[in-house]
Amino acid sequence: MALLQASPNLYEQSNGLSELAYFPEPYPDEDYRNIVLRYCHKTSTPLVECMNKLFNVHTGSPNYFPYNLGVLARKLPYNKGEFIDSIIEKNTFFPLFSLFIPSDLSEQMISDFYQVAANKDLAILSLRHNIGKEFKFCSRCITEDIKQGKEPYVHRIHQFNNLNICLFHKTKLIEKCPKCNVNLYEENNKNPRLSVSKCKNGHLVDYEECEGVEYANIKIKVLEDIQFLFENYSTLKVFPLYDYYKVYLVRKGYMEYSGKLNNKAFYKDFLKFYSEDYLIELGYNVKQLKNRLALRLFTKDKYSYDPILHILAINFLAGSIEKFFNDPLPNLHSNIPFGNGPWPCLNKVCEYFEEKVVKKCNKYITTNKNLFGNFHCLHCGFQYELKYDEDTPASKSRLYIKDFGSVWKRRLIELYSNGFSKIAIARELNVAKSTVESHLQKVTVGTIKEHDQIGENASRKIPSSLRKLSDEEYKKLKSTIKELCKNNTITRTRISEIVGPKKYRAMLQMDPEWMNEVLPKIKFNFTEKDWKDIDLTLAGEVERQAKELYESNPTRRITKYLILGRLHPSDKKRIIHHPVKLSESMKIINNYVECKEAYQIRIIPHTLKYMKTTGYNTDPERIFRFPTFKGCSDKVKQEIVNYINSCTE
Repeated sequence: MALLQASPNLYEQSNGLSELAYFPEPYPDEDYRNIVLRYCHKTSTPLVECMNKLFNVHTGSPNYFPYNLGVLARKLPYNKGEFIDSIIEKNTFFPLFSLFIPSDLSEQMISDFYQVAANKDLAILSLRHNIGKEFKFCSRCITEDIKQGKEPYVHRIHQFNNLNICLFHKTKLIEKCPKCNVNLYEENNKNPRLSVSKCKNGHLVDYEECEGVEYANIKIKVLEDIQFLFENYSTLKVFPLYDYYKVYLVRKGYMEYSGKLNNKAFYKDFLKFYSEDYLIELGYNVKQLKNRLALRLFTKDKYSYDPILHILAINFLAGSIEKFFNDPLPNLHSNIPFGNGPWPCLNKVCEYFEEKVVKKCNKYITTNKNLFGNFHCLHCGFQYELKYDEDTPASKSRLYIKDFGSVWKRRLIELYSNGFSKIAIARELNVAKSTVESHLQKVTVGTIKEHDQIGENASRKIPSSLRKLSDEEYKKLKSTIKELCKNNTITRTRISEIVGPKKYRAMLQMDPEWMNEVLPKIKFNFTEKDWKDIDLTLAGEVERQAKELYESNPTRRITKYLILGRLHPSDKKRIIHHPVKLSESMKIINNYVECKEAYQIRIIPHTLKYMKTTGYNTDPERIFRFPTFKGCSDKVKQEIVNYINSCTE
């Protein structure tokens, strides 16, 4: 894309369609801020006025990242999209950051580059960066720019904090004149001083060799990697960075197959690879890096947006950034949790049943360190979870249904409306009868009553797959069972013997609701517990355990649950679940529970002994401020003083 040529004279538009008569052509790798400053310098326009005219923003200097480029593009005779994309790719730092920031933040930043909506916070404000505040220059680059007929300009590759070396000439970057120590670039709202071939005192800027720059070779390697990312921005936009990270981390033992990171091992090896002094030289706080470094780098919702830290990590994992981005994704000789997908829908009534139509698996780890995968069919709404076990294939994992979905629920109501029994519906939908009942309870009361108004002689329809008797056999057997049930002394076992066990079971499967209504009720020999006797027995055990607890003089405060913890688990559950029925046991527990004041008095000897052995001052005022006694009552304070006096006698 050809931009307007930089010229000492203003370029006059012949067609009159653009508001700007002139705009400088960007140089290779020129920082966009320098383009704005060149425009100000050539048009002799104050910087504040330039920013307002070019971008419709009221600020005294251009930001690290541009915004409202759409305003500028409309004033130039170029394709708006091509012009903005060219500026973003070739003249801003965004290509370096885009790979390491969340996709939603990346989209917001690109939107801001085009135009910022009124009263909207800038996305770039949430981005911490490594770009230096003061412009830096390479003296050899200045000389080459002049030889090529260009004005000396601000190069992107020179502007990173703590990378004070030129990638191409290996010379030390400078911000000030080596001879008189004045800033080479001076920003002035009325007339920014742009020329850096000489300082304002007239000294020529001679280059300095890079002899004094520490860790020069490693810094050059980082700068080469930055240049690689700048040059390959367009091809790396959709690079699956975190998929590659996971493979390398698993292969090197820093991540388990479940996705859990070993931060301690990663940091230890990372610090061996890069010395602590080098990381400090790059401006990193080593203590802060130690705190969850792997989580900050390799977890999407906790990322570090620092591209240089990512570059260091990539070189550490893969050996070089070119290898990491250019080589195919290495294979893992292990099962990826739940496979690569897509995954099947397990809803029996879905038209895509057992077909692999679920395209997304949301993984999460519970507090018990178990890995689960959540699968959601977008066709029927069926949602299920599987627990990952490296030794168990996904097809044999236990299924946890989170939501049956709208299609399954409509089919349930449809079957019930057509007169099918609950057990028949359960078989048809491949669920338990209790599941059918629980979901039918959610149907409106009016609908349930309407469904339940079935005549005495009527029966619910049975799917053909469940029929074991013909219609004639079914009617005859139903009549026989009804007649037998008129005998009040007959049992279910006797009825089964008369009609035949197979036919009896077939009737139970085909019409369980009618059978349970007609057949004799099942009698349970259930005896009520004697809670008074249980309470008296438990009360004695509780008192015995409480006394033993006090005799052991624990350092902890004696609470209800400390006493309960000494009981047999079954006794503990009884007291927790039936406190009203076991009132005597609860009364004894409450009597033995220790109040805070009593606990503080009891613990005085132990606490003072601890303070003496650990070197604490045992002056009373110091003891009163000790965490155990902080805010204690006057009674406790007096007991402390009495105990100290008794020890000194």
